[in-house]
This record gives sequence, C-alpha cells and structure tokens, in this order.
Amino acid sequence: MFSSDEERIVPKKRIDIATTVMQVILALFLLALFSLLFFEDLAPEISEAALTYLTPLFIAGLIGIPLAFGLYSRWNQQRQWQALAEELGFQTTQPNRWTLPTLQGITRGHRVTISQTTKQRGRSRVYFTNYVVALNTPIKATFVIDKRSLTHFNRYRIGDEDFDKKLSTQTSSEDLVRQLLRTRRLRLGIMQLGERARTKNLTLRGDTISYVESGQTTDIEYMRAVLGVLAELAHALERIEQMDTFR
Repeated sequence: MFSSDEERIVPKKRIDIATTVMQVILALFLLALFSLLFFEDLAPEISEAALTYLTPLFIAGLIGIPLAFGLYSRWNQQRQWQALAEELGFQTTQPNRWTLPTLQGITRGHRVTISQTTKQRGRSRVYFTNYVVALNTPIKATFVIDKRSLTHFNRYRIGDEDFDKKLSTQTSSEDLVRQLLRTRRLRLGIMQLGERARTKNLTLRGDTISYVESGQTTDIEYMRAVLGVLAELAHALERIEQMDTFR
C-alpha cells in the first residue's frame, strides 16, 4: 500500500538494563555451580572443599538474586508508572504498596485506563499490560486484531500484504478496517504496537477500544506512543461512524 514504512510512530520498547544485568549475574551463578559439580569428578578433594565453603554462598545467591530482581523490577515499574500519571494528569489507584497502580484519566477527549494483569500458566506467571479507551460514540462494527501466529494459518486477512504478514484481522466490517488503514500513521502505529511482545490484541467492541500486550513495561515513552495511537484510532472510528450515520 505504501512504498516505504521506515517511519516510527511507536518506538520499540527499550530493554531495562538493570534487569538484564541481574539476569546475567544469576546465569553466572548457575554456571559456576554446574562447573564446580562437573569439576568434582576431575579433582574430588579440591571440589569437595570448595563446595563446603561455597555452598552457603550459592544458596544465598540463588535465593537473594531472584528476590532482589523481583523487588527492583516492581519498584522501578511503580516509579515509572507514577511518573507517567503525574505527567499526564492521571489519577492512580493502588490497593497496597506492593501492587502496581491503575492509571485513569483523559487523553484527547477520551477516558483511558492503564493496568497490569497476570495469568497463571503452570508454575509460571505471565504479565499483561492493558490499555482501555472509552469511545464517545458507540461503533456498530467490531474487530479483533492479533499478532499473527501459526494458529492463524492463512486466515483473517484484510488485503494489505504487509499488514497481513504481521497481523490477523477478524472483523464484522472489512470496509471499516480498510478505511482506517488508508491513514498512514494509523496503519504504521497499529503494526508497530507490541513488536517486542510475544502476543498482542487490539479489540473494538461497542464503545470501547482495548489493547493488551504480553509483558511488563517501564518504558513511559513507549506507553505515551501507545496512548497516542489509540487516541488517534478512537477519533478516526468516531469520524467514520458519524459519516456513515449522516449518509
């Protein structure tokens, strides 16, 4: 549809350097432990003595590093979300000091809610960042736009080759989606949302746009860009709905 798509509407989410450093330290601890156990067969006397003195250190590290990593991640995320709320003039709701705040406010004439949810999958916990935008004009049509995966096969295409490569689109009105994609900024913005997320889901239903992507985020520049795309999408949907109403 467009000859060049190099323009960035949504920046790629930045990686948290401190978190990466903590993960590397934990990996080094595990590597050192496995190396010591492997070395036991080659020099049992040295290895046995080393294990006697180093085992408490390894145990403390294996418990302390993940704990420190978790506490730092939660503190840093709370700090960044509070900073974003203050910048945008949003209200925050925080049940207790250990939970992440829910942000609520007005962006470009639309009420917005930002929150984080979790789901238990086996023994692990998966985090999701949620954005909800309330529309001032209910929309008759619906759509669900997901990050394309093998489960979608060759289905749910809208006729835009580059868009369809990245995303699957289920909609009650293909014409509505095609009208939205004629706006270059919206097309690029929707494609660039959640590029580093494992899953993402953009849903229009009634008077609500919801966008959910997997993972936690502390990148408030990225969050501002997401809000910008969703607000622009809300205005475009309302404009199209009003034009259809008065035809």
